[in-house]
Amino acid sequence: IGRWQDAKDHLDVLIANDPKIPELKLLYARCLTVLGKVPQAAQQFYSLIGYDPRTRTFDPKTAEDAKNVAAYVAAARLERQDREAPEVADQIMQQMVAVNPNSYEAYLERGRYYLRSGELPGAQKDIT
Repeated sequence: IGRWQDAKDHLDVLIANDPKIPELKLLYARCLTVLGKVPQAAQQFYSLIGYDPRTRTFDPKTAEDAKNVAAYVAAARLERQDREAPEVADQIMQQMVAVNPNSYEAYLERGRYYLRSGELPGAQKDIT
């Protein structure tokens, strides 16, 4: 219903009470994105997937939820659409599959990503 600020405010309280629930942080990052707070949203996504933007590397050991496919998809979308960084988005999607090599969902989402990006060979490879 479009009450993103209210949702963010409620998530602030929930996260303060239990900061170790990654699902809440994913919802929080999505709220920040919609509210136009892209740098803060990116930082939340990076924390979930273990991405260091300074070195452009991933560390699954420091990730709060390294196998969360939805977090990778949302982070890649943010990078491609809001930050105009398709190379970073591509790297995020590759990492998603690398840490989820047996997940049909990871391959399906990467295939969808390729399709939206106009990369039909990549989409066909992942989806078929």
